[in-house]
Amino acid sequence: MRIAVIGAKGLPPGQGGIEHYCAEVYPRMVAAGHSVDLYARSSYIDLPAFDRYDFDGVRVISLPSFPAIRGADALVSSALGACFATLLHRYDVVHVHALGPALFAWLPAVASSAKVVVFCHGLDWQRVKWGNLSSALIRSGEKIAVRCADELVVVSQELRRYFWITYGRETVYIPNGPAKYAPSDQDFTFARSLGLEPKRYLVFWADWCQKNAPTF
Repeated sequence: MRIAVIGAKGLPPGQGGIEHYCAEVYPRMVAAGHSVDLYARSSYIDLPAFDRYDFDGVRVISLPSFPAIRGADALVSSALGACFATLLHRYDVVHVHALGPALFAWLPAVASSAKVVVFCHGLDWQRVKWGNLSSALIRSGEKIAVRCADELVVVSQELRRYFWITYGRETVYIPNGPAKYAPSDQDFTFARSLGLEPKRYLVFWADWCQKNAPTF
């Protein structure tokens, strides 16, 4: 299959969970015999627009972006990625990450023969960092994903319930798996440098998302 990826900032991964997901999944798809083109933001990968390079078999294509304007970076690169994936290349699958970029999922759905898969990592319109306009656009992307995507993938059972209760839309639940980790510190060297002793400490993670998740 020929697969186009829209919505990721780029590879190799730096900041962003979506990028780490892409770094784990797409090289495996390439190893399985598929072709993957990932449309990236020039501001993230620090390359001129329309340059391209290889990342573990994934072809990363740089698209123009505008990081100085908050929110415009993702909007412009996602729109251009959808145009490239629809009009300039023939793909079997267009894989769209996140609800904001899904604002343009209608284009390959309507104007190409590719199957459109939208991967929802979370309800981004709920995030405090987005203003009213950005939140409204992301919410519109959510509705377009519900209507236009051949498959809508979610990472949690809570999201699965949300889409069913809100839209009556069935989704595919695929939880994120663990990434590759460095070898275990058998001698506990790093933890001891923090003043910890084996079996004498607790790790606690305060989940902000859980507190702000929708209730049903």
